Amino acid sequence: AEKVWPLFERMDKCYDIEKDYIITLNGDLSYMPEGMNITPEGENYREQYKIYYSPENRNAVKESMKAIKDEFASKGSKMYYRVYNSGFGADAEFFLVSIAAKDEVDMATKGKANQDLMGDDGQKVMFNMFQNIRSIEEIEGMMRPDVGISQN
Repeated sequence: AEKVWPLFERMDKCYDIEKDYIITLNGDLSYMPEGMNITPEGENYREQYKIYYSPENRNAVKESMKAIKDEFASKGSKMYYRVYNSGFGADAEFFLVSIAAKDEVDMATKGKANQDLMGDDGQKVMFNMFQNIRSIEEIEGMMRPDVGISQN
């Protein structure tokens, strides 16, 4: 601990706002037909979407998320994703959707293939969800497994 605190003290000078909140994996809404895997091998690029909703629309958005998952499954989509629920410390309620790929090009390729596969039916279920949300925030970036901590 004595050696770690100086590292955190140096890091504190690198940013001016800190925000902590808890998210929990929602296996029922995640689409991972080959089994849940939060760190797919060789896929360290992430696109994440925070889908914000009001408490009043929580159930409607949840049902829309189930319908989207069902549509992905019925079409045999290869674009797998995990869904997390917002929790303690979050400013507002949201679902976080996380999609993994090798890089931006791989993500774009997966996205185009999925869009073509889903067609009008996919657009309809997405549009239905959009009717009940407040906003969407997109986050893109690379994961750093070399600096991650994993519990076994």
